[in-house]
Amino acid sequence: RMSPGDDMRLDLQNGKDGLKLVVRGGSVDARPFVQDLVGNGGNGGREDAPAKDLDLDLKVSLLNGHNGQSISNVEIRILKRGGNMREFRIAGRSGRAALSGGMLNAPAGQPPQFYVRSGDGGALLSFLDLYRRMDGGQLQLVALNAGPRMSGVLSIRDFTLRNEPALRQLVAEGVGGRIDDKSPIDTNAVPFNRLQAVFTRSPGRLELRDGAINGPSVGATIEGALDFSRDQVALSGTFVPAYGVNNLFSKIPLFGPILGG
Repeated sequence: RMSPGDDMRLDLQNGKDGLKLVVRGGSVDARPFVQDLVGNGGNGGREDAPAKDLDLDLKVSLLNGHNGQSISNVEIRILKRGGNMREFRIAGRSGRAALSGGMLNAPAGQPPQFYVRSGDGGALLSFLDLYRRMDGGQLQLVALNAGPRMSGVLSIRDFTLRNEPALRQLVAEGVGGRIDDKSPIDTNAVPFNRLQAVFTRSPGRLELRDGAINGPSVGATIEGALDFSRDQVALSGTFVPAYGVNNLFSKIPLFGPILGG
């Protein structure tokens, strides 16, 4: 047991081909490994640190993560050589939906690509302790793995943000500094159609660009960086209350009834 709730058998070999792990069991606490993966990219927090070779074969009934989230009936196969992903497979159930992932066919001479899909993106992000206020969402991540640095695109469709303080503050500023029952946006549960962002992941740092989120009532753009080593967040963007645009069109006498929706 590496954590109090663990129920597993672990076979470990550390040789010239790197670290080889075979994990079987009923329950595994994944939080220490998730923290290492998210916090420093599994590379000691330094981009110039030598890449670690890894051969992981995991099959457990329950993989426990952050914020009370778990992945059930999970199977993970990872083979990394020289920092590049050579084999990747994941299957299980996260939250209320299936979780899957695998390798994509990359053009000759290009770094390997892999993907992760989840029918409950909010549960997966909460499991990783990246974000806790998203409910549902069809999540897809496609990444280009090129050594210590990894880049890709994150896309999430049809989700709801619940009780998000930053969104509540933005809406309050947009309606004159107060929110009441007559506010055009219910900040307790704001639905969105789509979120997409280009990201670059390096040890201890996550950079976002060309980020956009839109829904029936609000939209926003976002870019910036999260520095995990310093516990710093520096993000900027533009907040667009879509209901204001709709109201503007609705006040045009001739075209209002057509464009107001």
